[in-house]
Amino acid sequence: VSGPGMRLHRAAGSQEVPRQGHGIAFCGEEPMEGEPLGPGVRDGNLFARRSTWKGHLRLVHGLRDAHPPRSEGDVILLHAITGHAHASEADSPAQPVAPGATAIAHGALQATLGPDALVLLAELRRR
Repeated sequence: VSGPGMRLHRAAGSQEVPRQGHGIAFCGEEPMEGEPLGPGVRDGNLFARRSTWKGHLRLVHGLRDAHPPRSEGDVILLHAITGHAHASEADSPAQPVAPGATAIAHGALQATLGPDALVLLAELRRR
């Protein structure tokens, strides 16, 4: 999420964690080691019971991503890391989501991000 990045090492090989877009999916019981690529690395993870949920996690930058994110799922989480973010569920008015706070929605979530915003967006669907 912040810092110079991270490389994941696993039996299938090594790869850097994407700095934007969708993250890397893996089973929790898979042996894995994270190697920070410098000081001050922070990462985000989504844990879900695979028998009940299917989940996706992506990192969204307000300045880099052209369209305001709209997410659909049984449960949607928007965690604000930095900057100005607003989130609304269905026909509700948009509410500010301060850095360090998380908005939770059911069904659909529309986010409006300032150019300085960095958010983690998780979509969970029941299997």
